[in-house]
Amino acid sequence: MGINRNSPVPITDQVEADLRRRIAAGEITDRLPSLKALASDYGVAPMTVQAVIKDLQRDGVVATVTGRGTFVRSAAGTPDDASDSDELVSLRRDMDEMRVRLDALERVVETGGSS
Repeated sequence: MGINRNSPVPITDQVEADLRRRIAAGEITDRLPSLKALASDYGVAPMTVQAVIKDLQRDGVVATVTGRGTFVRSAAGTPDDASDSDELVSLRRDMDEMRVRLDALERVVETGGSS
């Protein structure tokens, strides 16, 4: 995980290349360490790691889930995280509840506010 500060290769590129290597080698298979931890590991600023993560996201190597972290994408192209299906079920339940409320409101509007 060494960064060669005397190298003509930009530090951001060195960090990105090493993270790609670690992911390809199976050293990181699920959730990436935090920005702060990666910055500390590489001896760089968190903004440097953030730029690298954005590049990895753009290339489909990782996916960031708000409030949960950054995950290595599986071969299927989604984060390897079993709780995603639980989250989807919860979202569908919420949508069904909203649909029931919307139907009730539409009935009220159709009847002019009388029940």
